Amino acid sequence: MNQKWKTLLISVLTPSGIISGIALTVLWGYFSRLDRLDVFFEVMSIKSLFALVCCAAVFSLAILLFIFFIISIFMPIIIPQDINNLPTYNKIQNNFLSVLMLSGLFPMAFIYVSYYAFDFSQFVKNNSGWLSLLSIGVLTIFISCLINRKHLEHDLSIKNRKVRWMRRCQIYVAIPLFIALLVHLQVFPLEIVFRNISASTEKVSFRIVAGLAFMSYMVFFMTILPGLVYLRMDAKDKFPKKISTSLIVSLMILLFISTKITVLPVIFTHSVIKLSGISDFSTHSYIIKSSEYPEEFFSNSVWDRKTIKAGEYYSVRAVSIFTTNQFSFLCPEGIIKSYRESWKFNPLDTDFDTDVRLKLQKEADYCVPVSATAVKRWDVPLQ
Repeated sequence: MNQKWKTLLISVLTPSGIISGIALTVLWGYFSRLDRLDVFFEVMSIKSLFALVCCAAVFSLAILLFIFFIISIFMPIIIPQDINNLPTYNKIQNNFLSVLMLSGLFPMAFIYVSYYAFDFSQFVKNNSGWLSLLSIGVLTIFISCLINRKHLEHDLSIKNRKVRWMRRCQIYVAIPLFIALLVHLQVFPLEIVFRNISASTEKVSFRIVAGLAFMSYMVFFMTILPGLVYLRMDAKDKFPKKISTSLIVSLMILLFISTKITVLPVIFTHSVIKLSGISDFSTHSYIIKSSEYPEEFFSNSVWDRKTIKAGEYYSVRAVSIFTTNQFSFLCPEGIIKSYRESWKFNPLDTDFDTDVRLKLQKEADYCVPVSATAVKRWDVPLQ
């Protein structure tokens, strides 16, 4: 890259430019989903909002990364990158990583067996999580002893008794048990995914369960990749380099997953808007001045309009989905249901996301930006 391009890049990527870019990207995504970019262009002039939105975006992204890559975060703690005085630990570590990837299949398989394949008692179903953890823990201990015994015993042959006992407990028991616990942490990202899958009217079948199991394992596999990258880096590499490399991999994977699991960008944007205080996505009563916005503007029944003082004030029931010191973007309270339904997605139906977004946009057509000087939130009952 020549000096001219470097100078241009530095002039563009200033702190204020980065903050504005992040904020505008989030806000554009928010209003684009509502099909109300006319409001977005009004928001572009409110510079004081950008820093708040940017901070909320960074915090929301950090939470999302923690939830989705929680296994990768704990992998280097549970499976050490190196153990002193164990020459063949690299082979042992490879075996542990293989066990980890294989164990990711078992929680979903255990749930399928417990709920669908056999008619187990309600006690078994209620405690399926603990039973899965126990069974996978025993299995990982057995497999670890089987595949690591040759390498470990060779390295321990010249060690004293205390060191041999400690390393055997670590390799044969402690790490396998923590691996069993680690694979069950996939419930955190999967809970977000499954909660927002559109429920099918079709009877639950092996095909549906198998499809969900495959998707679950793919999510599990992709979310452990940053941890694998970290463990595969040279142990002599500096810690900031390892963290930055793993973070870049995490962001790329999250971006890819977001193209397939469309609820993730929606959750991220919702989190930013709510954390920044721009909207609480709740219904309130708003008093509006008739002199600035005549009652005819809100004549539709969706607003539940009530006259307070004829010719001067009236109230409406609405949701302010975007509030600033300049205006409030008021929507009928019915938009909350459409907004929440727009989170749903169907991985087997490519048109589903378009359909729910169109329903949301139909509700958003009623939304009206009202000047901050003409509207006042008032939830206190009026006599």
